[in-house]
Amino acid sequence: MAPAATFPVTTFELVTLISLREGPAATQSAASLRLPDPDGPLQPRKAGLASLLARELVTIQDGTITAVGNAGGVAGALTAADRWIEVGIVRGTSSDAAILVGAGAGGVMITPRGFDVWDALPVNEGTDLVEGGVDLARRGIDVTPAGEAVAASVKVTTAAGSTSASVRREADGTWQLATEPADAEGRLTVQDVRLTDQAAAMAALLEALR
Repeated sequence: MAPAATFPVTTFELVTLISLREGPAATQSAASLRLPDPDGPLQPRKAGLASLLARELVTIQDGTITAVGNAGGVAGALTAADRWIEVGIVRGTSSDAAILVGAGAGGVMITPRGFDVWDALPVNEGTDLVEGGVDLARRGIDVTPAGEAVAASVKVTTAAGSTSASVRREADGTWQLATEPADAEGRLTVQDVRLTDQAAAMAALLEALR
């Protein structure tokens, strides 16, 4: 079976899709994606609706807007989610990010492509999204050349609250783990723990998020 294709969606389209069903899940999805105010100066909701209509990804009947096709799947996940995993990779000259959104047994992964365009990809049912987030962090480190410092952070949010942790590989190959609590500026606390290699760092990161 061929792997699922990514579905491109703009920031304004995401704003519109999330607004179709208001509630705590939609609010957290918007916060995790750092989306703009739907009724802000640029009128993101209206702009997103126009774009979705042009792409035939929503229908309007008797004043009710319904997302269809891939847009319907994304809207359903974002507005019914129960867990959010934010992954960030920071290097000296580049960065990467991804958001895993879980809804029931499934979910969606959303990654920024640039220029206010995102790629959405379904998450296989039964996937452990925390492990998935740590795996994305590992991949981000894997593609960073040796001798270049890189930090990977993961934030897990559920109805019970949020937990954040990060690992950093210095240019000399040494590793650091940072966990909560964070200081007034949001910096996590570096732990006095010896991490011998990347495998140990990833294991410590996963344990800190559990």
